[in-house]
Amino acid sequence: NQSRQINNTNELLGVLNGVVGVKTGFTNNAGRCLVTETKRNNMDIITIVLGADTKKDRTKDSVNLIEYTTKCIIWKNK
Repeated sequence: NQSRQINNTNELLGVLNGVVGVKTGFTNNAGRCLVTETKRNNMDIITIVLGADTKKDRTKDSVNLIEYTTKCIIWKNK
């Protein structure tokens, strides 16, 4: 058994509660982007940030969306 180190550019993995991943990206036209899946309160939350100027902005905007979604939206089961 060999251990391997895997590098990841998603700054939220392993840092923010419930984040399980998805995809980071960058193009000149789109800027820095981040699609994130978060599992909280028995819900799968998908957030998308497009056009951030920096990785720091992309991360901050993602955290704000995730926190807003889990704190301010009332989920109703049908």
